[in-house]
Amino acid sequence: MGSSVILKFAGICTHIPKVRLTPPEDAVVGTAETGFYTRVVLPDASLGYRWNDQDIAPHDAVLYIPKKFVVSFSGTLPLEELDGDAYTWRLRGVQLYVTRAAEDITTTGTSYDSLPSLTDISGRLSLELDRRVVLEGRAAAVVDLYGGARDAYKHAEGAEQAVVGTFSVRTETQRLAVVLMRDPRNRGYIQLQDAPEDTPAGQLIVPPRVYVMNTGRDTDIAIDFFLHYYVTTWTPPHDQKPPAPENYDGVRDATQEEMLQDRDIPMGLTFGCSNSIYP
Repeated sequence: MGSSVILKFAGICTHIPKVRLTPPEDAVVGTAETGFYTRVVLPDASLGYRWNDQDIAPHDAVLYIPKKFVVSFSGTLPLEELDGDAYTWRLRGVQLYVTRAAEDITTTGTSYDSLPSLTDISGRLSLELDRRVVLEGRAAAVVDLYGGARDAYKHAEGAEQAVVGTFSVRTETQRLAVVLMRDPRNRGYIQLQDAPEDTPAGQLIVPPRVYVMNTGRDTDIAIDFFLHYYVTTWTPPHDQKPPAPENYDGVRDATQEEMLQDRDIPMGLTFGCSNSIYP
C-alpha cells in the first residue's frame, strides 16, 4: 500500500539537483534509472564563521520529527525526546534517504526553481563544488532524494521570510533510513505513520513530516547565507554583499496549512538562513 513522507528543509540546506548517485537497494521502486538525483547538503557550520569582522553564529544540523508520526526506531539512532512532543537528533556526518520511493523526481510550480542560487548571488560565472563536502562525508548531513515532488515556500510573514524547501515522497513503505556515512553497514531506521492533525479543513489524517534543520544556535542574520559556500571551493570576499529579500521574490508564500504545520517548530529564521540551490 502506497503512502508518503514529507521532508521539510529549514536553514542552511543546499539543494544540488543533479548529483550522480547509485541508489541503495531499498531506496527506489520502479523509478527511472537516470543516475542523477537530488542531494541536499547540510554543510558543517557547527563552529560558526567570521566574515568581515562580523561573527556568524554556530549552526546546528538537527533532525526533528513530531512524535505522533513515529512508530518505532531501530539501529544506531540516538534520538532524544523533546518536551514529550517530538524526537530530535543532532546530525554529525550522516546520510539520510526515504526508502522505496515510488515515483520520479518532479517539481511543483516554480518556487523550487526560484531558490536563491549560489552562483547568481556570488556574481561569479561559475562555482566549483567541494567534493570533500558534497561527496566524501565532510558535511554534517546529506539527504539523498531518489523520488518525490519538490517545492519551496517562504515560511513566515514579514520582510524577513526564510525559504523552506520541501520534498513529498510517495513510497511503498513509511520508513526513513538513516545511514552513518562513514560506515554504510551501520544503519538505523525510523518507522513512520500517518497521524491526525488540525488543518484549515478541520482535523484530518495527514502524512508524516520530517524536519531537517541547519539553523543558528543563537540567532539568524542575513550573512548566514555565506555558510552555504562551504559546499563550494569559493570563499566570499570581504566586500561581498549578502543576499537581499528580492533574491527570494520567485518563491511563493506559505499556505495556511503550511503555517499551521510549522507553528510549533523552533525556526525563527531570517532570509539569510534560507535554503539555496546549486548552481
